[in-house]
Amino acid sequence: MGPTITFTGLAASPIRILMHRMDDAKPQPRVDAHGIRPPDAYAIELREAADGVALVVLEGELDLAAVPELRERLAEAHGAGPRGVVLDMAEVTFVDSSALRELLRAHSAVRDAGAELVLAGVGPAVARLFELTRTTGMLALTPTVEQALKRLGARP
Repeated sequence: MGPTITFTGLAASPIRILMHRMDDAKPQPRVDAHGIRPPDAYAIELREAADGVALVVLEGELDLAAVPELRERLAEAHGAGPRGVVLDMAEVTFVDSSALRELLRAHSAVRDAGAELVLAGVGPAVARLFELTRTTGMLALTPTVEQALKRLGARP
């Protein structure tokens, strides 16, 4: 047995770490140090436009890696929704500065075309980012997708 580790005068039992080779034939879920399986990094889905309004559903962490796809989907949504674009952000857990910049760019492009970009279901962490960056007043926010669609005159 290895040496004993002493901490604040108390002897602690040695810690043994057992490692084993995973069977390559069986995919194992990714698990972090706390036993929690993290979600996929992000997902962006453009849904059919209704009444001239496009809906983009966002999930996960919107960071630098997500920006190219975010830009592409927002451009598609802008083309598909001449009255406006709703971003469903209920499942967004994180937004970094590059994704925030992309949201602001899209907001400006949609506004310049005479339409409106509405963010729906923004969670507390993302709302805090908007507060810290003083962009809350620049963006149209609603608690739900249904309210965002009503704001743009579309049927929910």
